[in-house]
Amino acid sequence: MFVLQLGPRELYRGLSLVVVRNGFSNSLFFTLRDPLRTYIFRLHQTSNSDKIRRIPESLMHFIADFVSGALLGATLSTMFFPVNVIKQRMQSTVQTPFLSGWTVFRIIWNERNGSARVLFRGVQLNFTRSLLAWGITNSVYELLRRSFESWSERR
Repeated sequence: MFVLQLGPRELYRGLSLVVVRNGFSNSLFFTLRDPLRTYIFRLHQTSNSDKIRRIPESLMHFIADFVSGALLGATLSTMFFPVNVIKQRMQSTVQTPFLSGWTVFRIIWNERNGSARVLFRGVQLNFTRSLLAWGITNSVYELLRRSFESWSERR
């Protein structure tokens, strides 16, 4: 019904910002994920603490996956937070003229008195949400990937 009334073009409002945000953040995430996960896992192996070295290797893999995903996801979502603010503003209106991302940025920048601090309003909650979401997503993905690999090797 929505598409019939407003046309399919309304569904793509803010798409350019989604492509930019996802393109850059995904390339950074997948470039940095393995080195960070390896670094965290090596901390376990080189630790002087008996308590840390007693952590089973499978659990340490899960922890390294969670921490690397959480840190990267939260950091990247914080870096791209202003892009999200602009995208959400673009998508919050319908049947209005399409404005470029730069135009919407200038409107928001003026509304927030040219303050970067105010532009990042709400970033703390976004950071916390991203820590949990990306940590869980990355660790479960890697757990399933390892499970499927071991299952396919047994076949």
